[in-house]
Amino acid sequence: MTEGDGSWRSVSVTATFAGIIGDGFVVDYDTVAGNATPDSDYRGGSGTLVFDRQTFTHTLTFDIKGDRVVEVDETFSITLGAPSEPLVTVEPGGVVTILNDETAIFTVEDASVLERNSGSVTVRFAGKLDSRVQDGFELAFTTVDGTATVADGDYLARSGTASFSGNPGTRQIVTVTVLGDRLVEPDEMFSLVVDNISHPYVIVEGNPATATIRNDDRGR
Repeated sequence: MTEGDGSWRSVSVTATFAGIIGDGFVVDYDTVAGNATPDSDYRGGSGTLVFDRQTFTHTLTFDIKGDRVVEVDETFSITLGAPSEPLVTVEPGGVVTILNDETAIFTVEDASVLERNSGSVTVRFAGKLDSRVQDGFELAFTTVDGTATVADGDYLARSGTASFSGNPGTRQIVTVTVLGDRLVEPDEMFSLVVDNISHPYVIVEGNPATATIRNDDRGR
């Protein structure tokens, strides 16, 4: 079920017996945490279910706590113990999935740098979050030629993985080395492409980001 934004909500799970048994039987149930946290994400419970000639179904109700945290979907399960009647077979219990309903926007900003006549200079791509992401996330990045190319010696290609803490407003930096020259040329550009976001509820904007290498040479 969908998590919600703050209040406790109820989710129901049905336990059903399919068959005929003379004197009936009882079976114990319990809740087991997956990646959901008891008393924080949900209220678990345990008890005994009684099945007889008139009772074939029980509805179990549990409470789910909503929040405003961007997180992965969370789960807990309901397990059944051994029934009092040995002829009854118990199937694996059900799993309750708490569906996250928040998203975070991760914005990658364009960058620019003055080229220089020799040596190198660093261009910095900044990314920032608008909301907290529980446990952070990772992403992959790679540079892509535009009018600036690696083959022409304009910059050094770079790719890799960056980890982000998940704190909103914090600017995370990916750096790329730009090579200087004495050529009179237009401003040149290359891109930084972001993909393979490890968190399903982080949305990337400003992708790809563009780096502008500003020419600093003049003709005579």
